[in-house]
Amino acid sequence: MKKIISFLMTFLFILCCFPAFGCNSSSDVSDPQQIYAVSSDTIDLYDTVTFYAKIGIDENRIEWSSSDSSVLKVNGGVITALKEGKANVIATFEGTTQRQTINVIKNQQYQPQIDVEDFSVLKGEQVEFFPSITFKGNLLENATFSVSVSDQNVIQYSQGKVAAISTGSSQITINAQWNGIEIASKTIDCTVNSDTGIYTDKHNYVLYIIDNVRGVPFTKSASVYSKVYDGGAILSEGDGVNWVSADENVVSITESGLMVANSIGKTTIKGSYLLNNKIINTVDIPVEVKVPVLETNVNVIIDMNQSLNKVDASSILNSSSESIGKIIDANDQKVYTENGVLNTQMFKTGEYRCEVYNSENTYCVVANFIAANLIVRNSDDLDTISNAENRDKYIVLANDIDYENKTDSKGVKGYKSQGSHTDIENYFTGTFNGLGHSIKNLIMANSVSGLFKGTRGGTFKNFAMEVFLSKGNQAALFYWFRETPVIIDNVYLDVTISGSSEIGGIYKPFDSEGNLAVTGSAGICTHGLNASLKLSNTILRVRNNGDEGLKELCGAIMAYSGYGTALFNNCYAITADFQISGASTHKQNRFYLQMNKTPNVIYESDAAFESARKKEGSAINLSGFNEFWNIPESGVPSFISMA
Repeated sequence: MKKIISFLMTFLFILCCFPAFGCNSSSDVSDPQQIYAVSSDTIDLYDTVTFYAKIGIDENRIEWSSSDSSVLKVNGGVITALKEGKANVIATFEGTTQRQTINVIKNQQYQPQIDVEDFSVLKGEQVEFFPSITFKGNLLENATFSVSVSDQNVIQYSQGKVAAISTGSSQITINAQWNGIEIASKTIDCTVNSDTGIYTDKHNYVLYIIDNVRGVPFTKSASVYSKVYDGGAILSEGDGVNWVSADENVVSITESGLMVANSIGKTTIKGSYLLNNKIINTVDIPVEVKVPVLETNVNVIIDMNQSLNKVDASSILNSSSESIGKIIDANDQKVYTENGVLNTQMFKTGEYRCEVYNSENTYCVVANFIAANLIVRNSDDLDTISNAENRDKYIVLANDIDYENKTDSKGVKGYKSQGSHTDIENYFTGTFNGLGHSIKNLIMANSVSGLFKGTRGGTFKNFAMEVFLSKGNQAALFYWFRETPVIIDNVYLDVTISGSSEIGGIYKPFDSEGNLAVTGSAGICTHGLNASLKLSNTILRVRNNGDEGLKELCGAIMAYSGYGTALFNNCYAITADFQISGASTHKQNRFYLQMNKTPNVIYESDAAFESARKKEGSAINLSGFNEFWNIPESGVPSFISMA
């Protein structure tokens, strides 16, 4: 064992002597004791995360604080983001201090919502008025509210009650405070109606031009519910009210109040009630007829190598008999086409959320459009993705791929990574989006290999792989990564390591020709230098079918790891054989030191994962796994396409 460490220490010393490998002799190489695990270095404004104490550390004895309490509130290990900016989470345990810089950002997609809408009351009524506020669908506890009204001659507010003084309309403004800061404001209308009149359950109605899209019901017809008042007393609950529509072409309505949508547009309805010789009328009530919008997870690939792409109606509209009309960006409403044929000059590589209408514009389906300049449809396409010409492309996996019967011209079975590990110009910097597909029975045939040879800032997401590593210096995704952050999200890897840990009968980091030949293999990558790795919503199954020497040299995520940062969010490795990172305990090896101390990611078996999942206060949180996963009520999530 000492011989292994000696050789690897020698290798690291030589490695750091060459500037090309990115070593910095002046960098801080100290190894502070880790007190808590960092789940993320970025928090959305108003969000709350928990940092859990490391195994063996009594969380009740940790002293927590924030370097700026106006940005971050720290209560035990619970971190609450109060204001945009940066602050340090500081924890001290038995004389050792750990600091983590947290960046608080404002996520435009998620903002606090005051949950109260326009309403109406009758003159003389007094109703309760208690607003609430939610963030990301969850109620924000301990929020307080201040309420003001624009016209106190119409309504008055006091201690959670609104009193209707006289007929008319007044605005109510609600300001929400939380943790001593104002986080939201909303103004609504309150209408005070006469104590004599006809009042409906809604101030306006929305109908849809058809009542069903792909089995999803929409409201094409609806009955108007009303009450008739006279002097504050209820004369009728809809009976005897006669209804008319201002435009029967848009909405027709029976005398009893059944509305039916006829065409897209807007109109009004009005009701009347005969009381002795007096007629009581409603005001004009707006009704809008809209196009049904169906949210789906359908993916549409735009081939950027073709000038025009005809969108397949059968896969989008679920009908071969219909044709596609207009396609609109769901975010900015930009019209991409009026006839279902897309011009690639209107796109850059990337992802778009689009509304796809049928030719009659009677309904639309929201789909994901992915503009890609390399589409992998089969194993021959996959064999080329690590070529130099593909290093900056947006790559999509269009089908499931199985290498079970794949051999080359020499009868060798398996995938062959292109190029050598010293060819740093071919580092992948683009995006590999699997779109929920899987790659099975993939055997790494080269001693220096990975699906991608290397990456500098690549993004890898939404796919599953079954990989067999038959030699040293192999990993499922890439041989090594450098410098800019590498992002891995919603990925499932099933990796079997079976290669020998020996070259020429002994452990050594160089082969007979002096080439780098560290023999460790790993689930994701072999080497990481001067870089950061961000993994989220990822599960690795890693097993050892080789000799015992592999257990120290190999890792569930990484083999040899240089210095940098690693962040995990909803990431779990299931392995009985390996740590997160393997190979070297050299003091420069920051990843080894940091990654192997990260809790709640390594489990020996499915049973161990299940036990942790059931444990009260467990850090396991499966909410980030997307639609490509099967999330059982118990046990380990699995990728749907791997079934």
